[in-house]
Amino acid sequence: DAVVSGHYMDCIVGRSFRQTLLVHSNKTISRSLDPTRFDGIQFSGRFVEEPQKETTAVRKDYKTKNGQMMSTSELPTQFALTALTNAFPGSLTIDQVVNAMEAGIAASGSSSQVNRPLIAAELMRWVLAGYTEFRFQPDRLVTKSSENPKASSWARCQAQAGRYVTNLLHELITLTDVDRRILQMLDGSRDMKAIESEIAGMIRSGVLKPVADSIPLGKKTRELPNRIAHESLVRFGKLGLLLANH
Repeated sequence: DAVVSGHYMDCIVGRSFRQTLLVHSNKTISRSLDPTRFDGIQFSGRFVEEPQKETTAVRKDYKTKNGQMMSTSELPTQFALTALTNAFPGSLTIDQVVNAMEAGIAASGSSSQVNRPLIAAELMRWVLAGYTEFRFQPDRLVTKSSENPKASSWARCQAQAGRYVTNLLHELITLTDVDRRILQMLDGSRDMKAIESEIAGMIRSGVLKPVADSIPLGKKTRELPNRIAHESLVRFGKLGLLLANH
């Protein structure tokens, strides 16, 4: 019995909260994890390559988002990890991962072949191991700023109240005072020039007090607002705070 065996597994692993999926009585339940059923699902993961003692080493070690380590000497797999990392915190479908692998293989001159069913099975294994996450819906977030960058109304409201905001992945993010003020501007009505103009005004009025840097004082009025805006928007993209403009 699935319910009874699930209860015993809860006791074995120490799980105190049971998540149950309710299914209509006229539907057939399939408990098998078939990789072909992953079509259309979005996969997300970040893999930071660890420094190698030997520059010619084929095997590469990676640290995942949750701190786990994984290693691979397979070139196609390395291209897959790079593609997922470049898209993070966004996600990719299986087809997008396969396309990135094929492009990487072609550019490297390798004769390796990409087997789509095997890649689907590998992605499923990474999910079960905790290396990657999966989502059923396309991303609402973007990793690069649009012409009129936008953050969610909830995050802008939170930034007005304090340093802690919720990103589009429902994670709690801590902002600096500078980022707090800039995030509040991102309602989609301002382009970069307008954002930089407001930052310049806040610097002149003393509302924003950036840390000392290498820009000469005479150039700060012109260059510092652009630099602050650009660096903040890059951070927001990496933190999953930028909303896609539709």
